[in-house]
Amino acid sequence: MAYSATRNKIGRAMDPIFEKSLIAHTAEFSIGQLLDRKSRAGLAYTFQDLRGFQSSPYRFVRTSDGVAMAEVHPRTRRRHALTAFVLRSLPEAWLDARSHRSIVMSPYPA
Repeated sequence: MAYSATRNKIGRAMDPIFEKSLIAHTAEFSIGQLLDRKSRAGLAYTFQDLRGFQSSPYRFVRTSDGVAMAEVHPRTRRRHALTAFVLRSLPEAWLDARSHRSIVMSPYPA
């Protein structure tokens, strides 16, 4: 079982007057079963309650007469998710993988 609450302040670059908030409460309940030494299966239910500004502060919609308006989303939203999962650990041979990365930087213009 898990619970989280967040309070977000939403702003818009170059617009000091624009300030909105979004409060989110999330709860998750899950149950799992070991299938063998390397496998696990389970179910999880997630509930989320969102209240406040949920639109993008940068997304605008232009109407047919040329007027630009901010997009509008509901101020209250509830989400439910049911998830079934099966997890299996990786073979030990896969954990001994090696990698190499080369980075080539292009020179900056003078």
